[in-house]
Amino acid sequence: MEKTMAYDEGIAQILRDSLSDTDGIVENKMFGGNAFMLNGNMLCGVHKNGGMVEVTDECIADDAFLEALLTLARQFVGPLPPK
Repeated sequence: MEKTMAYDEGIAQILRDSLSDTDGIVENKMFGGNAFMLNGNMLCGVHKNGGMVEVTDECIADDAFLEALLTLARQFVGPLPPK
């Protein structure tokens, strides 16, 4: 039986690259995909299905839009107490 990935590894790599300069980022496998944690709090992730805010591949391809989304996520998660 062939095992398939539950998430898009290409999008995960885009997020890794976009978050590489952010201190406190740790990548964890969760929700059938990858979650990027900021000081222990979930910042964003890549998954196949789930009850989260989702963006299309086109949005991820737009560098300015992606950076705006990540900035909003950092502004929300950044002030949370570390876990």
